[in-house]
Amino acid sequence: MRYEDAQRIVLERRRALVDEQVGEVSTRLTVGGAYAYAAAERFSNAGTTKDKEGGLFATYFEHLKNRYLDELNRAFWVEFLTQLREGTYVVGQAERKDGRGLAPIVLGPLSNATLIGVMNLASVLYEIGNKHGGLAGALKGTNNPGDLRKSIGAPNARESHIPLNTLGTAWRASDQLISPWWRDMFRVFVLTGLRRSLMFSMRFDEIDLENGFYLIDPRKPGAKRKADKITPSTKHIRLPLSRVVLDIIRARREFAEDKEGLVWFTPKPTRGRRTKKERQALSDPRSAWTLLEWAIGEFHFTPHDLRRTFGTAGQVATKDVFAVSLLLLHSPTQVAKAVGIPGVTMRYLDTDEAVERLREAAEAITSYVLKLAAMPADEAQLIAEPELDPILEEALAEAA
Repeated sequence: MRYEDAQRIVLERRRALVDEQVGEVSTRLTVGGAYAYAAAERFSNAGTTKDKEGGLFATYFEHLKNRYLDELNRAFWVEFLTQLREGTYVVGQAERKDGRGLAPIVLGPLSNATLIGVMNLASVLYEIGNKHGGLAGALKGTNNPGDLRKSIGAPNARESHIPLNTLGTAWRASDQLISPWWRDMFRVFVLTGLRRSLMFSMRFDEIDLENGFYLIDPRKPGAKRKADKITPSTKHIRLPLSRVVLDIIRARREFAEDKEGLVWFTPKPTRGRRTKKERQALSDPRSAWTLLEWAIGEFHFTPHDLRRTFGTAGQVATKDVFAVSLLLLHSPTQVAKAVGIPGVTMRYLDTDEAVERLREAAEAITSYVLKLAAMPADEAQLIAEPELDPILEEALAEAA
C-alpha cells in the first residue's frame, strides 16, 4: 500500500475506536490542528517568536501532526522527553549518504534550554486543545507536557567573562592578531554589552551618529520587549553609545558599499566572484577570536561572555549599576521590580536627563576599559574581580 493510504486507514480506525469508547466528539484536535489554532490565536507574538515556534514544530512535532492530543498520554510525553535528553528520539528515516538504504533520523541530545522550549510548545498545544474542547476521555483538561516541563530544571547559563586583569591584554592583542573587522566587533561587544542578535543585525540607518544613539526597534530580536505591550506609537529604544564606539561605526561606514545597510558587512573579496552569501553580515567571530583566547591564556569566551565582561567593567567603572543594567537592555519592568520602585516610574526613563545618565555610564565604562588597555600586564594582575550587584546578575541571567 501507499504510505498515505495506510495512514488514512489507521487514522480512521483510531478515530472510530475512540468515538466508540467516549462518544463522538466533533472538535477533537490533532497535534497539527492545535498548532494551527495556536498560530492563528497568538497573532500578537513577535515575528521572531512565531518563526522560532515554527522551527520547533517542524523539527520535533511535524511527524506527530496527525496524532490526536488525547491519545498521547503521560507515558508518551515522559518517553518523548527522556529520548530527546538522551539523543535517541527517532522522527523518521532518510536516505543514507552512501545510497545503501534508509537510516533513522535521530534528534538530541538536547540542552535544558532547548528541552524547555520544546516542552513549552507542547504545553501550548494542550492549552489550545483544552480551550477548544479538543481533548476527550481521561486526558480532557490535562496538560502533561506542561507538568513535565517543570522537571527539566534550569537552563545552563553562562557565568564566565574575560577577567578584568586580562581584559587589557585581550584589547591590545586584538590590534595585532586579528583582522580589523573582527577586532572592531570584539571591541564594540566589550564597550556595549549588546546581545548577539542586536550586534549582528545592527544597521547604519539605525545609528544616530550625530546624537550618539543606537535606535532599536522594540520589536527587533534581542530588544526583549513584550510584543503585546508594543503599539504602533511605541518609540524606538535610544541606547547611548560611547564616542569610541561611534568612531568605530563611522570608520566602517566610510568603506561600506551600502551606507544604510549592515554595520558588520563582509569585506569585498580581492579575487574571484562575489556570491550573495559573501554579502551577508559577519556573524561568526569564533575562529578569529581563538587568537585572543590564546593571548590571554587559552580562555574560551563567547559573545555572551563579553556581555558579562561589560557588566563587570561597569560595576567598577561607575557606581550607577541602575544605568549599567539599562545599558544591558534589562527590561525596565524587571529593573523596577528588582530595586523595589513602582513600575510606572520606569516610563520616564526615555527623558533626555535619564538618557544622559546612561550615556555617562557608557563613557565611564569605555574610559575604564581603555585604562586597562594602557596598563602594564604585571600591574593589571593586581586587579580584583568585583562581586556583581544582584541587578546586574539578573540582567545577565540568560540561557547560554
